[in-house]
Amino acid sequence: MDSSILVIALIIFIVIAVVKALFHSPETKGQLGEDEVARIIYRASRKGFYGKLLQNVYIPKANGGTTEIDILFVSVKGIFVFEVKNYAGYIFGSSDRKEWTVTLYAGKTWYGGKEVEKYHFYNPIWQNRGHISNLNRILKYKVPLFSAVVFSDRSELKNVEYDPGDCEIMHTSGVNGYLANMRRYMDEALSEEEVDRIYEKLLPYTTVTRQEKEDHVNRILYEQQNMPKCPYCGSNLVIRTARNGPRAGKQFYGCSNYPKCRYLQNID
Repeated sequence: MDSSILVIALIIFIVIAVVKALFHSPETKGQLGEDEVARIIYRASRKGFYGKLLQNVYIPKANGGTTEIDILFVSVKGIFVFEVKNYAGYIFGSSDRKEWTVTLYAGKTWYGGKEVEKYHFYNPIWQNRGHISNLNRILKYKVPLFSAVVFSDRSELKNVEYDPGDCEIMHTSGVNGYLANMRRYMDEALSEEEVDRIYEKLLPYTTVTRQEKEDHVNRILYEQQNMPKCPYCGSNLVIRTARNGPRAGKQFYGCSNYPKCRYLQNID
């Protein structure tokens, strides 16, 4: 075979491999999920629901660093704070648990059994609660703020417990219906001029430098690495709340590797 043909074939192979790796990276998957939700919100804003969209908003935290909000929709009904999780698999969690879990079918084991991979992620309700707290501090403007967590349609919510009055949880396919209901039943809280003014105030927080983005990621990694560890298996300890027994309502440290590891430590 001609050497030039081999070189061309090799280049094509490398390009395909690079593109495939990029589109399968967690960062790219997450951004694709956010973009899909943003398109749905934008279409809603074109149907008599006046509002303006902001993505990847880096809000300064009171104690230093930044908190990144996936999507903000500043509208006449108020400000919608969207946290987007583009996971595939079963989602487990509750409003009082620091860590949630996503499980994903990962093929067969060598003996023919079903193999499942588990990943832990920070409670998205708490995450959005922090976003809203920091956003309130920056705005210094009394405006309704609505918390919404959006999971991919490729996921299924299992035993997810939460208070709809605190946060709405939905799939991507449910975002349009959620906004339609808010448009239909919620009173207008802002004028179009106020929407424009808030949008202009928040817009600069979307234009951060690469160094600022890296600092944001490094801070998150530092916080994760400095979480207390389980003395039995070395996994992260997470704060949970007892539901039954004499300590019902009180918090304790539990192993994030539960139920494989059942270590716990009371918080007094």
